[in-house]
Parts: sequence; structure tokens; C-alpha cells
Amino acid sequence: MIERRKYPRYRYRLNVFVHERGAYYPVENLSLEGCFIPMDDPLPEGTVVGLIIEIPGVGSIPTSGFVQHTGGGQGIGVQFLEMDEGYRKVYAKFLKIMPMLEEIKDLYTRVIEEKSRS
Repeated sequence: MIERRKYPRYRYRLNVFVHERGAYYPVENLSLEGCFIPMDDPLPEGTVVGLIIEIPGVGSIPTSGFVQHTGGGQGIGVQFLEMDEGYRKVYAKFLKIMPMLEEIKDLYTRVIEEKSRS
């Protein structure tokens, strides 16, 4: 299958508030253009949603999105529609450090494994 995404997506656990449900959900993966939010009872495709992305140690990023797909009934794939330019810059910088965070997690895992063997 050909990858159609313009931007890489990252597997990172953070919370997002979905206004239409009045609740927080964990994000499964995210990119500059959108995210996937697992939920038991997904909103229908085509729904416009209000979101607040909680970036750990940074703050809240308000945005809106369009439910592009329901992930086979497992959640909602959201394409971002509107994001204030200032918040978009913050969010983009956060995504830019994702590869480094993955490297740090891998290093930490190796250290823990080495400690458990000694």
C-alpha cells in the first residue's frame, strides 16, 4: 500500500479533550496534520470536532478537526482543520523532538535491561 501522508506520524501517548464527548482520551499516534484517538463508540465520519491537545510539560493546544475515518470502529482518525498559527508552531516543535524522545526511550530500556542482568 502506498503511504499518502505528507507528514510522519509518531506513536506517543498524550491526552486530548474531545468537546463533543466532554471527555479526555489518549491519543494513539499523531502527526502535524492529525491524530488517531481510540474510543469505544467513535463519532461518525465527517463530524467536525473541537479538541484540546495536552502536551506534557508544555500546555494545552486548542484546535478543531474532521473525522476522516473510524479505524474500523476502534476510534477516530482526525484531520486537523484549524489551529492558531502560534499554537501550530508549538505543536510542530513538539513533533520535531519525537525522534529524539524515541531514542531516549530506547536508551532507557537498554539501561534497565542491563541493570536487570547484573
